[in-house]
Amino acid sequence: MKKSMDASVFHDWLSNSRGVEYAGVLAARIALRVLPVVELALRNDGGIRRSSIVLPSFRTLVLTGCACTMSGRSAQIRDLVRRVGQNLQDSIDELVQQTRLNAIDVREGMPEFNGEIWRLENDVHSLEVARRAIDVVVQAALAIDGVFDFNEKIGGKAAVHQIVLSAADVAQYAIDGIHEDTILADALAGDKPDPTMPPHIVEFWNSIALDVDWLESDQNKKRPPLECASALYEQNLWPGEIPTWASGKWAEFKGNLPDSENWQVWISWYEARLRGQPFDLDVERELAVIADEEWEKSPFHVNSLIQSLIQSHSDPQSNTFRRSMKGLEDDSRDANLDLSQFLDRIRIAHPEDPSQVIGATKEMLESVMKTMLHRRENTNVDKLNFPDLSDRCMKELGLLGNAEPATEVERHRRRIASSAQKMMLAANNLRNVAGTGHGRAADQELDISRADASLVASVGSALASWLLGHHMVKRTESSGTETANRKGN
Repeated sequence: MKKSMDASVFHDWLSNSRGVEYAGVLAARIALRVLPVVELALRNDGGIRRSSIVLPSFRTLVLTGCACTMSGRSAQIRDLVRRVGQNLQDSIDELVQQTRLNAIDVREGMPEFNGEIWRLENDVHSLEVARRAIDVVVQAALAIDGVFDFNEKIGGKAAVHQIVLSAADVAQYAIDGIHEDTILADALAGDKPDPTMPPHIVEFWNSIALDVDWLESDQNKKRPPLECASALYEQNLWPGEIPTWASGKWAEFKGNLPDSENWQVWISWYEARLRGQPFDLDVERELAVIADEEWEKSPFHVNSLIQSLIQSHSDPQSNTFRRSMKGLEDDSRDANLDLSQFLDRIRIAHPEDPSQVIGATKEMLESVMKTMLHRRENTNVDKLNFPDLSDRCMKELGLLGNAEPATEVERHRRRIASSAQKMMLAANNLRNVAGTGHGRAADQELDISRADASLVASVGSALASWLLGHHMVKRTESSGTETANRKGN
């Protein structure tokens, strides 16, 4: 940046054509920088506050990051980040209000208890400062919502810019909250405040300038917006050394998170974000779609679940499963087909609910085949049972046929297609006897291993990608033939 960064310069930059594209990730990174200030909320009644404040803060930040780096599952992530952010705001507001009322009750009812009055009033002040940091986390969630509104032509650019600017303003206020000398100096200055920006605020604006400079580099200007936002999300949060106040507060924050509750998973996550070190984005994306009922349980339960998720990423079979999911996600996007609801069901169920994995995989395959046939203007598709559906789909794509193969290559391709169809039918049959969707007597449910379910999901995803690949090729060939015919006429 040619000029020193401040609110005015940031506003001018946001107002250009690239501002909305990166509003979400900029707000998310601003929130990550002030997260250590949330430590002030843990000064009293830490156990309850770790559940109601700290865990939802981490979850909201992960959701905002995922919303900035994922092109699929937009509706689901948007609904989640909006709801979780609002719940977090309600929790901190209620906590501050209740603590303030407790302090008033003690002051009026038991004025002789000076120590307790001091403790409660000090807690109110700490919570007020912590709330500023949490407000920034919620602003980041609102920025994501605003970007979605803008993309859907519901809201305007100015509204999104204002949310990001508000996040920066409140973040500055939160950082000031742990520098009482600055607040006191401003108060004493009255109408003539010191025009010199305090060092901790300079550090904060320099970090935003770091992001803007990174986005404005020649290399990054040429990258697609989603790719650029995803890459920025993984950059270090501060230029040079981490500010003393941030490292000090983070050290205190970690010290207030007991080992017995497995908080190391979040400590590792945040420190990776803090220093721009590699962290598995697939873990974040799976973490983001953990069911609400799991998040409502104890921090130990949630953190242990996340720890198992992280450990599973070192398992070869789990890695194969994830790669197949990611591959299908990419292929379906290329085919303009939204499979997010099916893929999310599979991811959420894996590996704990093998029956659900199998059932959702079969439904995903069925959806892929029906969509392709509909797009090829086939009729009565929805009435077909699974075997007939797979048969028609294979023939429509030219993978199976009654005529003699024209070449040796086609002969082998038909053998591959026949084997693929058998695998799809086997997955359907397994779903019928062991997957979800069929009520059974409690003592007649079949025991399906996680390994078997993982294999079904991996193979099912690979088959769906394979079908989409042939579908896209056929569509391209058909389009080319039509164009040639038009030119010939």
